[in-house]
Formats: sequence, C-alpha cells, structure tokens
Amino acid sequence: MNHIELLRLFWGNHYCETDWIFMPPADVVGDWLSDNNVRIWGYSHNDMLLATLMFRRIGEDPWTTMSVDCICVHRDVRGRGLTAMLLENVILQGYNMGWLREKDAFTILGYRETPAGSLLRDIVPPLRKEKYIWSTTGGGAAIKKGQRILHLNIQGTKVILFNTWRQTFPGGKEQWEICWIQKSGCSLSALLAGCPSNIQIWVSSLYIDFDLESAKEKEGWHTSEGFLLLECWGRPLPNLLSLPYTHF
Repeated sequence: MNHIELLRLFWGNHYCETDWIFMPPADVVGDWLSDNNVRIWGYSHNDMLLATLMFRRIGEDPWTTMSVDCICVHRDVRGRGLTAMLLENVILQGYNMGWLREKDAFTILGYRETPAGSLLRDIVPPLRKEKYIWSTTGGGAAIKKGQRILHLNIQGTKVILFNTWRQTFPGGKEQWEICWIQKSGCSLSALLAGCPSNIQIWVSSLYIDFDLESAKEKEGWHTSEGFLLLECWGRPLPNLLSLPYTHF
C-alpha cells in the first residue's frame, strides 16, 4: 500500500475547510514517514482510514520535548471520541517506543485551531488561547512555491515562517504561518511590508498583542473565526516563546 498517497488523499478530503485544503507534497509526507523523530498513526475500521495523528520529537537529546500534529478525523465519524482515543494513546506509545522514560519529566505540546473552546478540556486543559489574523497583501519579494521554511529580518527583528502546506481555495496561494518572532517584536505594519507578496500570512497573538496595534496598522489584516489553543502534557517549558514551532 502507498501510505504517502493514502495520507495525502485522506488529509486532502478531511483536513480542510471551505476556503483552504491541506495536501502536502509527496516528498514532504515521505520525509515525515522516514524521519526517526516522527511517527504517524492511523486508526482504521473495515479497511477504511478514519483518523490520523502525528507524534514528533522537537527538542534535543534527551528528547524531553515532543509535539502532536496532523490530528484529522473522517468527516462521517466525528464526535465519537476518536481524537480523544488517539491522544490518550500517545503517552502509552511514547513509553513503548522509548521516547518517554519512567521518572523523566517530559513535555508534549499541541497547537490546534478551533472556532470555540477545546473539546478535550477534560483531558488536556489548554494553557493558552490566542487570536489569529491573516493577510494576503504582503509587500516583500515573492518566494518560490514549495519552500518549507523562511527566515526574515524585518527592521532588525528576526522572524521565522513555516509553510503549513495548506492552499487557499480558490486562488491556490500557500498558507504560511509566523511561528517565531524575536523577543523585541515588530509591528503588524512592518510584518505586512516585509513578508512575501505571493503567500497568505497567518500570525497569532502569541507573538504580537493585537490590542496594542493601532487600527491603521491592522489595514490589510483579517480576523480569523477560530482561535489557537496550546495544550500540553507533562511539565510546561520554561519559555515557550523561545521555541520555534509549527503545526499542520
């Protein structure tokens, strides 16, 4: 069985909204499947894939920091607890693989977008709930389609963007997310002027306090209907903002 194409087809049909689709290139999915620090689990019934979850080590040796991504459930079986089942299984599988060790503290992070509160709050209460804004009117130089990561220097402030492998529908623009901004920070207007002109840019209030920005600086930005939830198992990291991180 071609697991790469199966995952791409599943995500393309069930991990999407009315205005964007998620279908990462085959070489990206292949990299995830071959990476020793990534595991992708699927739950199937009657030979039909119904749910997926990606478990990744994102820290350094001794690998005490991990993340959960690519949580996707078939549209016909949502609301039946499959996400909770997969998440509850993560720690058990982590111990079985040797990624988690008895008496060693660990952190498992999960960023999820949702239009409301977390449906998993009884299992993993969110640490943070942030707002999202997005724009398609960047003023910087266009970038080549299919790049994976982008490092920018915007008025002396370092900014890192990751390709989320989502594409706008219609339009086909790649959706990129600002996943780290240097502690000194920068304004929304500076971000808009410095980010590439041929992508859709997303940024959360995890990095910029939108309430401190003037109405003029918000021109060109749109407010998302959903929120960004940060969920965490184990001990929280001392400084989450210092960790460049993306979710899919």
